[in-house]
Amino acid sequence: MKLTWLTDLHLDCVELSYIENFFESLNTDAILITGDIAKSNSFYKHLKRIQILTNAHVYFVLGNHDLYKGGFKRSETKAVCITNENLTYLTNSNVIKLNETTTLVGEDGWYDFDSGPGLYTPIKVQDFKRIEEFKRCHYLNIVNLSKQRSQVASRKLKDKLEIAIQQGYKNIYIATHFPPFPGAALSENGKIDTDWLPLSISVAMGKMLAIMADNNADVNFTVYAGHTHSQIEYKHFDNLKVLVGKAEYGKIFISGEINL
Repeated sequence: MKLTWLTDLHLDCVELSYIENFFESLNTDAILITGDIAKSNSFYKHLKRIQILTNAHVYFVLGNHDLYKGGFKRSETKAVCITNENLTYLTNSNVIKLNETTTLVGEDGWYDFDSGPGLYTPIKVQDFKRIEEFKRCHYLNIVNLSKQRSQVASRKLKDKLEIAIQQGYKNIYIATHFPPFPGAALSENGKIDTDWLPLSISVAMGKMLAIMADNNADVNFTVYAGHTHSQIEYKHFDNLKVLVGKAEYGKIFISGEINL
């Protein structure tokens, strides 16, 4: 089985002919997309097109871009309500068996303002204007809501990891949109920009993953993430590494291939 990993496609910024040519030529059994597929009003259309063009099973999580022209509740409801058996929203799924020793789990995640300068970052992102729940919020409420979402996603992922470990899996692939550690969050110039960190990573998820990996030294945890658009492989522990995929508006890149 070949699983092809893609991230931050931003397909509403890509010409249709490019999309069709890319996916028609993609030879794979399954696809993993770690968020930022397209805006809320079109990501399902694009997922369905990808599945038809490739005849592959598509596993996905949502990123912040997928909430534009919608919001958390509306976009997540759309994803949860997808009935196509070849499209799997990992945030709404339990442990997925890939082979006897390997499983796939996922959570959208969210940034939590708990790194770098925190809430005092001078960076203001489009999320504040384009995500429905944020548009009505004071800045401090955005910060608090972000922290809550990060913590909830981390708790949900922890539950899935515990189930996977109880079931005896030794290789756990984790799909999320936001990197869990500062060392995995390079800016587009290939460096860590501390002002961007509060809006780039989930500290809560990083802490949880570090504890899980430390307590289960015989299990290998591999995180697949996106968001920063800069490709990197970051090793936190010998059994915990994070892969972040490359992205560029108007283009589609294969971030990795997993052969099982």
